[in-house]
Amino acid sequence: IVAAAAGQFKAVAAIESVLAPLATSVTSPPDASPDAAVAQAARDVLVARVPLQAATVQIAYDAYMALIPNGPAKDGGKAVGAAAAAGMLAMRTGDHFDDVVPYVQPPPGPGVFEPIAATPPVDTKLPFVRPFTYGSPSDYRPGGPLELSSRRYARDVAELQAIGRVDSAIRTAEQTETVRFFTDQTFVQYSRALRGLVNALGLDLRESARLLGYVHVSTADTMIACWEAKYYYYFWRPNHAIQRADTDGNPATSPDPTWLPLVTGNHPEYPSGHGCFTAAV
Repeated sequence: IVAAAAGQFKAVAAIESVLAPLATSVTSPPDASPDAAVAQAARDVLVARVPLQAATVQIAYDAYMALIPNGPAKDGGKAVGAAAAAGMLAMRTGDHFDDVVPYVQPPPGPGVFEPIAATPPVDTKLPFVRPFTYGSPSDYRPGGPLELSSRRYARDVAELQAIGRVDSAIRTAEQTETVRFFTDQTFVQYSRALRGLVNALGLDLRESARLLGYVHVSTADTMIACWEAKYYYYFWRPNHAIQRADTDGNPATSPDPTWLPLVTGNHPEYPSGHGCFTAAV
């Protein structure tokens, strides 16, 4: 999604000279169709980066291109889009996004994340992916999580223990609905929201490409740094924090071996993935 959005931005930037290109510059012939350029850029990047969805992407591309009249403008736009996509793909070559990084469990103990599902922990490769706009993800690593012995940690655990459990007696229906809303896949949810915003504001092609490009590049780079921090701190999730509260050294917490959360994710708790993503958007 990110590379495709950036490729679209590059294609529009080549035609709309007031925009600075994200990566390499692309020369546009006169009167090239920006609609054709955007479609071609998105198609080429997605087919290359998400090959398992190539057939679906091609169907959408063919249907969209059929609406654009044949002629020099369409051909010029397709050439611009292809060049923009090629530049973006070249920029991301060797970015480690397709690497397989095995999960390595650190020594277990109080505060240490352990997998809570049979599937592998999520996105162990992400800390090693090359960002778009900065050098090292560790440059943006936040300070560590709360000390297990702190009063604030004990308060947070107590709140979550009461409200976050699957069968909580005090969580309201509205709170449950809010949780369910945010369990949608994040990229899908925010992409849908962005498209709705573009349509609601009536943004033209240039401003749409700029908005989508900026937001997706921002979120991608934020999530790379966020996941680097997750697998740096390896902070345990509420499942073990509450079930094993008698091991945390905090007299203000109490264990509940039967506690289970309403929803959860199989990756270290801190920092919050949804918090990182939402802040970037």
